[in-house]
Amino acid sequence: MNQRAAIYILSLFLLLNPDGLFGQLKADDLFSPLTTSVPMNQIDSTKRRDNIKFDPLKIFFNEVNVSYEHFNNSKWIKSPASDLTGIDSIIYKRKMEIVSSMNYIFGFIFPSDIEQAFQYKQDIHDYCINHLDDVGLSPFINWGGSFSFAFRRYRNSFHYEPQLLEKFVFYPKTYVNDKSENEDGVLRLQSGHANVLGIGYSIGWQKVYKGFVADLFFGVGGRLRLAKRKIYEEQNYMGPNVIFEDPKTENLSRLYPSLDLGIRLGFNL
Repeated sequence: MNQRAAIYILSLFLLLNPDGLFGQLKADDLFSPLTTSVPMNQIDSTKRRDNIKFDPLKIFFNEVNVSYEHFNNSKWIKSPASDLTGIDSIIYKRKMEIVSSMNYIFGFIFPSDIEQAFQYKQDIHDYCINHLDDVGLSPFINWGGSFSFAFRRYRNSFHYEPQLLEKFVFYPKTYVNDKSENEDGVLRLQSGHANVLGIGYSIGWQKVYKGFVADLFFGVGGRLRLAKRKIYEEQNYMGPNVIFEDPKTENLSRLYPSLDLGIRLGFNL
């Protein structure tokens, strides 16, 4: 067999069985460090610890406010990295960067002594009496509680959330002087209660440092207050005192906007 015939036979053998020369080593094995895909389901979104926070500014508005924030379980992306295009990779990366949490916010509302209150409380109290139809239902003379639920999304430290609010308050018997700036009105003994429903949307920034949490937020929304007032007696300065055997009941409803600006401080659990 001449040399040329041997080369032809060897070439034909390699075409039919390329592993014959390199044993079981395949081309894919040579380049596997470069081409082997890492499943994205081995990479999860950032895990964060639940936390509990307290809003110190609410105390100035007669409310103790505590929130519990629960972070959702990490979401897994099942598509292998080798199957992603450049645009898909960006989309999946954005999904991985978004972290969700549930916020449960509880509040306890307590009354304050208007005579000894700060001036801003006195001004709001006087405004409720002099300018609103719901005379005597000041936010600073009631007891009650509130519950808020919010679904929060994070983009790094920035967050945004829709919020639902339910608040119930009641007003003990108190004398209210219904008077305007220019003339005397009616002195009334009354009590009442109100149910407040609200929706809102807020944005903010939250930072965690060594287990300490600082949460700044700003929100807007609307409130619907369904109130009922019971009048036991009243006296006009120009007439006699009238005592009602059965309390006179009045229904008072009001829709109004709301602003929410504050800070929550707390720690990781």
